[in-house]
Amino acid sequence: GGGDSEIWDTILDGIRHGTDPAHEEYWGDVRDYDQRLVEMAAFGFALAAIPEHIWSPLAPQEQDHLYNWLNQINSHPCYDCNWLFFNVLVNVGFRTIGRPYDAVQLENNLKRMDVFYLGEGWYSDGINGHSDYYGPFAIHYYALLYAKLMNKEDPERSRVFKERARLFAAEFLGW
Repeated sequence: GGGDSEIWDTILDGIRHGTDPAHEEYWGDVRDYDQRLVEMAAFGFALAAIPEHIWSPLAPQEQDHLYNWLNQINSHPCYDCNWLFFNVLVNVGFRTIGRPYDAVQLENNLKRMDVFYLGEGWYSDGINGHSDYYGPFAIHYYALLYAKLMNKEDPERSRVFKERARLFAAEFLGW
């Protein structure tokens, strides 16, 4: 939310080292269903929300390293649950910074999330998944980030995500 921080240099050094395959601190190549796919969502969101802090300060080769490391999410499956939003956020970040992104997978994942919708604001966390506090919190959280970032580009879906979150909040208070 605005302001400045003394830790940006540390964060950027972490990104530089962690995404450089030749560096000893490289985060490594990911595998199918890898926990690192989860962590990529934060970077995707940052690319979309604050590229001036997380993308622009990087040299072109460092940008390539970050892009290539994150782009692994487009060639490895995530679990068929709220994890699908991790791919969505990374691809929205790529779109924002003008890098190639997987528009087909982004759309397919968003459509898949609709299959998890149970009505009245509630989601299951996957087909026959649980419907406790965690799944909806995760799904609504990422859906509202998407709605904020893509409101102009995808106004109808953004409206639907906002309405579902509103319905969930009212139901959840009593739950």
